Amino acid sequence: MKIPALKVPLLLVLGWCGAAAHAATWSENPAEALAEARRSGQPVLVDFYAPWCYSCYFMDQHVLETAEFEKRAGRLILLKVDVDSAAGALEQTRRNVSFLPTYLLLDANGTELDRLPGEQTPADFFVWLDRHLESGPRGAPQGPEEVIAALLADVRRGSFQAGLSWFGGLDPELQVAVQERPAGMTALARLRLARAAHAAESAQCLTQLSRALRHAPICAKSSVVYDGRGCEAPATPAQRQVWDEIVAGHMLQVVEAGVLVPFAQRCADARSPVLMSTASLRRLARGPEARVVLDRVIRQAREELGEDVAGNRNLADNLRIFLADAGRNEELMELYPQLMSAYPQDYVYAFRYARALADQGRHAEALAPFAAAGAQAYGENRLRIASKHADSLVELGQVVAAKAVLVAALKANGRWFPAQAGELRAQLSALRD
Repeated sequence: MKIPALKVPLLLVLGWCGAAAHAATWSENPAEALAEARRSGQPVLVDFYAPWCYSCYFMDQHVLETAEFEKRAGRLILLKVDVDSAAGALEQTRRNVSFLPTYLLLDANGTELDRLPGEQTPADFFVWLDRHLESGPRGAPQGPEEVIAALLADVRRGSFQAGLSWFGGLDPELQVAVQERPAGMTALARLRLARAAHAAESAQCLTQLSRALRHAPICAKSSVVYDGRGCEAPATPAQRQVWDEIVAGHMLQVVEAGVLVPFAQRCADARSPVLMSTASLRRLARGPEARVVLDRVIRQAREELGEDVAGNRNLADNLRIFLADAGRNEELMELYPQLMSAYPQDYVYAFRYARALADQGRHAEALAPFAAAGAQAYGENRLRIASKHADSLVELGQVVAAKAVLVAALKANGRWFPAQAGELRAQLSALRD
């Protein structure tokens, strides 16, 4: 799924805690990291993140800043890529990264070995990392478990054609052994689901979605649905209804077994199953059930947060998105100033609040949060904020101030993000005319 500018994270974690450790040393320069990898022969772990990505904050706190990660850090070259920066946005495009966070493992020459999209439990992350630290590149598989691990790596990369072609060339007895295992059936169905989505084969989408979800672990089910993104668009109304029935049924299972459970038992991704279930329920004209789901997760979030939204950044942002999905706008508007106060360096809350005020026609009230967001933002989001800020100023008759906001943003941007900068120039030109 493409990430829009001022991106809303697709996945959000509520999960496990880890022991504190000394922070590992991360480079922010891809060229330098790859040069060091070539010198040392060590693989590169790349962390694609953004300042608005609350799943990324979870992964930092509970995985990448733990003693368990520190034990492995010496065997890796570590690289962080901020996709909001100009250079980071280019690297994101070059590596075809569309989820945040996403972790890439590169060999010493910069060739991708594997990737892991979205937030993970510490246990799952370290199983993935250790498998690569303790083994070489994919070769002739010795057994079905190795085949399944390789197929899941292709699922994560979105390499459905490569994965299925490779599997088709294996020894037939090994293929049968893989397909006899639930994990093998699931991995193959996920690759076939992605292929069907790419080809807009709606009937195959439904078949492979059902197969993949049937044996998928409870906390992997929302990722399975993401594999089929695009399946819904060309479907007939009847096929779309079947799709939504399948998704709603499985996501409600995840909500019950992986979200509305004690903290330590939750799935790493608690947000996606909630939003997937409510979207499908609404399309099925089962709106009251969607409201029940949202009421329950909102109540859970409020009880755990108490009065301190700064105590758990991930949960606080979950509360925000659940209130928005529920249409509980008065509560949402009360929450925004709390989030701005709790995270004053985070421009995204100020921007969201300003946009919400502007959408309500409260342009005078929107100016201060627009200005606060613009002062903190950078990259493409700086341009987007400036555009909306200027719109509110124009609505208030402050055309000169609107021009100044646009000129300042374009000057700060320089030569980067030419498409978005072109839109701002057109906006500025219209004001001058």
